[in-house]
Amino acid sequence: MEYGIGTKFKPTAPACDVSIDKCPVGFVALYCRHFEFSNLRYPFSLFVLDLLEYYRVSFGQIHPKGMARVLHF
Repeated sequence: MEYGIGTKFKPTAPACDVSIDKCPVGFVALYCRHFEFSNLRYPFSLFVLDLLEYYRVSFGQIHPKGMARVLHF
């Protein structure tokens, strides 16, 4: 259970030739750097989820340094 993500969510690494913007339907693409550098953890805070929804962006569209700033609030 790395980064607080349980096996019930079936975390899967993409193939080497697949980019994060080609996420399969029903999956959420996340960079490991968000967890390592930004200290992002699951379950995600409502503040982070509301912020992403408000600006209509996904985790993959925010640089880990930017996510670190968001998490300092």
